[in-house]
Amino acid sequence: MTGTIAALIGAGAALASGAAAFLLISSRDRRYRSGQYYRVTGIERKDLKNDAARMSEYKVYERLREYEEKGAKFLFNLYLPISGGRTTELDAVMICSRGIFVFESKSRYGWLEGSETDREWSQFLFRKDGSLIENKLYNPILQNRGHIAHLKKLLGGRIKTWSVISFSENTDIDRINVSDPDTFITHEGDLPIVVGNIYWNAKDTLTEKDITSIYFKLYPYMYVTDEQKEKHINDIKHKYIYGKGKGKRKAQKN
Repeated sequence: MTGTIAALIGAGAALASGAAAFLLISSRDRRYRSGQYYRVTGIERKDLKNDAARMSEYKVYERLREYEEKGAKFLFNLYLPISGGRTTELDAVMICSRGIFVFESKSRYGWLEGSETDREWSQFLFRKDGSLIENKLYNPILQNRGHIAHLKKLLGGRIKTWSVISFSENTDIDRINVSDPDTFITHEGDLPIVVGNIYWNAKDTLTEKDITSIYFKLYPYMYVTDEQKEKHINDIKHKYIYGKGKGKRKAQKN
């Protein structure tokens, strides 16, 4: 009898634990679906795990989600048109009363070296045998500066913008110095601090009507065909990896 009671108690505890886990997952799903990221992209939460690029942009949004309550609007993976039928891709933007934050997310390991004006930065990694590997990546400061230039050209007017480049926590960015007051290099986990410092020290420059207008002007650029995306990738390879007169390079764009 005692064993039966113990078994029943154990089964009840297991059911309670399972119910609690289910409620927690349901709560997370409801929260995820209520946010702008899901409403804009339509990507299910479970699908983020298999897409590193999407997960990076989602982390940007999740860490800054509180700004929704202040009237901010978010957009992701914008393919803006540039000259020659090409496009430039913006990872994420936050349109708010202070202006527009343009985010570039990078997943890197090891440590980075480079200056604000260098065309390429060096990424250093250690192999398992202790030897050093050096890779090249296109300077993300210049990359995002180009994104912002095309964004301003498309929108017209003198809109206040900030460039925020975030790296994963295991990237050493201590050797990168930035002098431009509107450009910031940080780790993903520090995004709330960096953006918060900018936001609370800036003045309002956009009205609610301005925010909505900019949002709907940019919104269509989230939706491009697979052919357009493929062309965008090929254009990047041609420009940064197989550049004219430079032969094949190992510069990494993303």
